[in-house]
Amino acid sequence: LVLINPAVGGDTETASYLERANSPALSRDEMIDCLVALLGPKGSANWSDPAGVPNSAKDVSGLPPTFITVAAHDPLHDDGVIFAEKLKAAGVPVRLRGEPALAHRYWRSRHASAAAVAGVKAIVDAVLAGEPEFELTPRQIKGMRLAVPTTLAMDDLDPVVAAAFERALKKLADKGAIIERIEVPEFNDIAPMSTKGGFTA
Repeated sequence: LVLINPAVGGDTETASYLERANSPALSRDEMIDCLVALLGPKGSANWSDPAGVPNSAKDVSGLPPTFITVAAHDPLHDDGVIFAEKLKAAGVPVRLRGEPALAHRYWRSRHASAAAVAGVKAIVDAVLAGEPEFELTPRQIKGMRLAVPTTLAMDDLDPVVAAAFERALKKLADKGAIIERIEVPEFNDIAPMSTKGGFTA
């Protein structure tokens, strides 16, 4: 089980909720709104139902080995810590990873932050930890069709990166791959949509 900055508690008066109430990535008020949308009015029975608030569960012994990552600048930080302690007390193997320099949704800054890169790598490692090993079978390059979008994706690309990309395409083409440069007008809608929130690539 892999939990990333999990919202697993109904207590919005923890130290992290109060100290990080105005975190730009996720504020306390925003998180309370999310909990109300999920659980109903604050104080109702759902707020102590383990199905929606796992930290209220009396018995978590049946859960699988768990990896939990929490960010120090996140109102939800203590939720994950409390759940990790609950799992440990129940004898469930648990690994808690703290990100002292990061906030909620830190994976969105993985292109600019070394700390975010390390955090994302840890998550990927945790996801793959239980997977069986397998051999990758090489595919024949000759005849392979590859589409390269010319809309937005290549705009303002660093010259060094662009040159390396073109060299890679040439090597593939020399081996018989069919490279097609295509326009994808829909990509132009990404920026306007992102102004209303969402996930970056």
